[in-house]
Amino acid sequence: MIETWLDRIKALKNKKGYTNEELSRLTGIPVGTLNKILSGASADPKLSNLISLASVFDVSLDYIATGDDTSTIRPTRDEKIMLAKYRALDAHGRELANLVIDKEYERVASLPSSRLLAAGFSPQQAQNGIRRYNYTANALKKRKTQTDVPSKPLRIPIYDLPVSAGVGAFLDGNSTDFITITTEEGTIGADYALRVTGDSMEPRYRDGDIILVHKQSEVYEGELGIFVCGGPDGYHGYFKRFGGDRLVSLNPAYPDIPLDSFESVVCCGKVIGHLPRRDV
Repeated sequence: MIETWLDRIKALKNKKGYTNEELSRLTGIPVGTLNKILSGASADPKLSNLISLASVFDVSLDYIATGDDTSTIRPTRDEKIMLAKYRALDAHGRELANLVIDKEYERVASLPSSRLLAAGFSPQQAQNGIRRYNYTANALKKRKTQTDVPSKPLRIPIYDLPVSAGVGAFLDGNSTDFITITTEEGTIGADYALRVTGDSMEPRYRDGDIILVHKQSEVYEGELGIFVCGGPDGYHGYFKRFGGDRLVSLNPAYPDIPLDSFESVVCCGKVIGHLPRRDV
């Protein structure tokens, strides 16, 4: 039997142990309206009422609507304060903060499952382990499922400074041009484009190809991403496959790049498609 949004609301209400009157007081939804929602008489409740229920149950609206629990964790007060402080930092401060967070994340990721459970991680996280850059791009996933949306042109920036597929080049964030692409599978969700230089990602990606990137700060192991790595000799941008503790070229002639050889590693996005160069 397929679980519905109403099933999830009822389960959350039972878990909290609320009566209809208590839930009405906490959400501000009139008891009569709430009774209609819980009985199924109101098949299309107002969005404002669903938002109020999600807030009281401490879950996301996505969870109530789809059952997706990847975004149900709400930031704590300390996390909100930390985020506000992070946003107030300059580039140097954020670099140092990222370095500390990365190191601590790696330490926790190496802990056995029993330690992860004791530290408050979910049983699923403890069983599977937690990996660096282990998040999905939910917005991209949803956009890709909207197959009924007509194809339309999408104008995105293309960066003149290449992301090296070989020796690395720093991404300075400056764009001098835009390109127009058609939104379809493999391009929908692209936020910007980059030109590839070098041959380390051949045979799939060649020098002169344009890659399409969706902005996100993490990718799964095995996925292709854009990474900026910092060290004593400065910053370098890489278009590589994420290998967990290393960056991997598709061309076997190039050695892997260990991430522990850098002082900081930042993921700038996931590669979701590419436009092959046109040979004359």
